Amino acid sequence: VNFHMQLDVCCVPMSERICITGEDDWATYGKDFARSFASDIPLGDAQGSMTKVWQYTATQVMVYATPVIYQDTVFAYFLDNLVAVDINTGAELWKRTLDGFEIGGGCWSTPTVYNFADFGADITLLFVPGGDAKGFTAIDISDGSTVWTRNFMVHSNHFMTFSPSVIIDCGGVPVIVYSDDNGDIYAAEALTGNAYSGWTTNPINVGGNVFEGLTSAGVNIYVGRDRTITNGNIAAYDGCTGAYIWDLASSGGLQLDNLDLENPGTEAFNGGMAFEVYNDVPTLYAASFYDVDNVPPYQGGGVMYSVDCSDGALNWATLCSEGDYGGVAIDAGQVIHVGWTPWVPGYGERRGPIGFNKESGAY
Repeated sequence: VNFHMQLDVCCVPMSERICITGEDDWATYGKDFARSFASDIPLGDAQGSMTKVWQYTATQVMVYATPVIYQDTVFAYFLDNLVAVDINTGAELWKRTLDGFEIGGGCWSTPTVYNFADFGADITLLFVPGGDAKGFTAIDISDGSTVWTRNFMVHSNHFMTFSPSVIIDCGGVPVIVYSDDNGDIYAAEALTGNAYSGWTTNPINVGGNVFEGLTSAGVNIYVGRDRTITNGNIAAYDGCTGAYIWDLASSGGLQLDNLDLENPGTEAFNGGMAFEVYNDVPTLYAASFYDVDNVPPYQGGGVMYSVDCSDGALNWATLCSEGDYGGVAIDAGQVIHVGWTPWVPGYGERRGPIGFNKESGAY
């Protein structure tokens, strides 16, 4: 069975945000470490048709992961093999296959590409988790060779299925933060792979699995975690010291019990979370999801949150459709949720993205 990845000429569904191949890198999950899922480069009038330019055929699926773009190269993780493809022709530049140590099976993670010129290093690295190989590896994008790897012993034999990553500047040292499937977040020196010594506790256990919910803005990092027997949560940490700053549950921000009295369930924060400074307020947008045991018309759903990142206070919250591992995108005046369930409490039948006003959360 063959599986496909294809590139189409950029189509612009919204006038505010677009992409320009070769001029606007999409180098990590959600484009940037703020997970904006958006570009500010203007293109002009929206274009309404697409033409296939090329197609790359792989032998495995791409589960939840998305390709990333750096300059003229596309990097994609197909479950147990990693490829670099020329963005103009679709030609394979190099490929890493299952080896059980660095490239494992069952990896659903979107890689991160980062150029270290600002840190005085003439190198661009691709950072990838190892799935069931339980490693985390830095790869030279020029030829696919390994620069460093942190193996299963570093990660206490935990799987690295999703493991989103962010890179922050800690006093001139580039530090990469990533997660395993045990709810641990790790900090390592991005150029060497050595454990970062700035955290008193490294790794930090956040209490639940981290899927796509790892976002940064400057030094601070924001972590969304899965539910266990209790609700999931969002927490803020200082990325350079590992110090806890706030969490949504402790600040009284979890709102499902207040918004959907018939189907309280437990909330999980498994999707991507987007950060921006809106009206001079550092703001995090995140959508939880919940499941219920009742039969229709009672179904699972979610809650869209706007959180003040300075102290974890709630700006607003409103019901949304269930997004599971999906993220949110930032547009000029609204935040867009990519929920996939057809039923939204209070709104009726809705399929596909829904936009919410940044000021009030109104649909």
